[in-house]
Amino acid sequence: MRLTGNRQRLRSAIDRSRSHNEIVALEFEGQLFDLQLELHRTEDGYVDLFEVVEENDGTIDAWSVAVEDGWRINVTLTQQEDE
Repeated sequence: MRLTGNRQRLRSAIDRSRSHNEIVALEFEGQLFDLQLELHRTEDGYVDLFEVVEENDGTIDAWSVAVEDGWRINVTLTQQEDE
């Protein structure tokens, strides 16, 4: 799995969501657990500061529960590509 690329895309999406006050869509390579782990790392380990929900359309909705500096992203999980 490309953690660096995932982490960079995740950080960029969260930053854009915060700065533009919008839901940002992105692709994330891996499984739901991988996404949760990266969110945990990206948000400095504050696991209680975000929620992750699987939507009926197959995407993952994730958002900050913090009142200030909140964010929201819509994630499509993709399969790992063999290198």
